[in-house]
Amino acid sequence: MLGHDTGVLEPTIRNFQGNWTGTATIENPGVIDTERLAMEVDEYMDSEVVDTGVTTIEILINVYAAGDAVAILYRHGNSEANCLAADWDFYVAPFVSLGYVQIRLISSL
Repeated sequence: MLGHDTGVLEPTIRNFQGNWTGTATIENPGVIDTERLAMEVDEYMDSEVVDTGVTTIEILINVYAAGDAVAILYRHGNSEANCLAADWDFYVAPFVSLGYVQIRLISSL
């Protein structure tokens, strides 16, 4: 398991460093329990594409510490290539993944 940190409840943990790209800054990259995104207005970060299988996806943020609100977008497809070619949708409620999912966070602050 890559990036397993202490103090969390999820079975699989993925750090930002090495798994997210974009215009924001990763603070404390790879450091257990202190890694975070520092985002200025209109900066974004995209996750790696994750093979979820066909399942319901619920996205949670700021679970372990308070943070600023960000826009959450997602795209999905039945293959990694189709996921990357798909349009972004704003996340408003859990959705059924087609098999591969990518997340984008955008700061508006």
